[in-house]
Amino acid sequence: MLYEITEDSNDSELVTLGSPITLSRSVVAVPAYSSLTIQVELWNRATKVLIVQGSYKAETCNEWDHRIITGLNSVNADVIVDWEEPFLLSRLVAKKDEVQWGIHFHFWTPHAVEVFSIFIGRQNDEQLSLYGMVTFDGSRGQKCLFKRDKNDPYVLPPGSNLLPLKGPDDTLIPADTFWMSVELEDVDGRVSIKGFVPLSVQLDKHKKAWFNRLLCGVVKGRHDRSFAAIHYTVLSHALKATLKVHFFFKGKPSSDDFCKIHGSLVALYDKYGCKTPYEKLYYRNVLFERLEDNPLEFPCMNFDVDLWRHVVSVPHNCSLQIEIDLSCQTTSFIERLKETKRFQISPGVCDEVIIEGAEVGININVEWSQA
Repeated sequence: MLYEITEDSNDSELVTLGSPITLSRSVVAVPAYSSLTIQVELWNRATKVLIVQGSYKAETCNEWDHRIITGLNSVNADVIVDWEEPFLLSRLVAKKDEVQWGIHFHFWTPHAVEVFSIFIGRQNDEQLSLYGMVTFDGSRGQKCLFKRDKNDPYVLPPGSNLLPLKGPDDTLIPADTFWMSVELEDVDGRVSIKGFVPLSVQLDKHKKAWFNRLLCGVVKGRHDRSFAAIHYTVLSHALKATLKVHFFFKGKPSSDDFCKIHGSLVALYDKYGCKTPYEKLYYRNVLFERLEDNPLEFPCMNFDVDLWRHVVSVPHNCSLQIEIDLSCQTTSFIERLKETKRFQISPGVCDEVIIEGAEVGININVEWSQA
């Protein structure tokens, strides 16, 4: 209930035409896949005449919207809905002196956007065959985060929700205004998600509200309970880490034999994005992932792992952690490599670590450079 004064109540409110009504609450949480219906019924207590009655169904979006509900004798109700991401509700804006410093600072600091995951919500978590694009538009033009053709869709099985982000192979550099657009469809028409997330306007003037926070933007789909949630962050100071992973055999297996590899390689930061189960699930970079029932099959010879993403942006005050959990099976052995390695930021330096088992191992190379 946003506003209520009943007929038998001793309370009343004197309202000046053109002025807002004082609500008991002005903020409500709305699921990304839902709409918000506001019902209005206002009476003139003195004359007991119904002045305005009606409703407004507002669809979730990334902007503000309003609707005029027509009443009697030219007395109308103007209902305004201002949609915002939860982190912006406190309206954190830099002070005047900080704004001036931020404008100067903006021109040379290597700001970067890191997109961790894209969550696809839909009715009953049914299987989808998705095609289309998810793109980022910033100072270096448009970068593709996900792309599939209709004749080669990505199959999102029941119970799975994350799209594989294969790229880009460069740092996402924001401009003062930047955004991500979503155009995704299911081959059988079960889901259609099209829209964009305007991520920032005048980024330099709202430094504290945007930088170094775990953010989420939502694009609502055309069908019931369907949406795309993009998990990302805007880094105030970032370096670029270019990754290369080499898989090797310690012995001399037959080149005619094949190995089956499943598991994952995941990159994450050590200082944030790991406090809650939600953060651990959605604010991480999946570099490689294969399920046990869909392994990577490869001849038993050394090879470079085809990573989904070769480049990640890392905050200047964090280290980069790589979680390794890979299993390799051949006709002669089964071995699992499970370990976490930490890489400290070293601009202009290449870091290298080796994780070895009895039969196989991997070599992880991280090259640090300016974002």
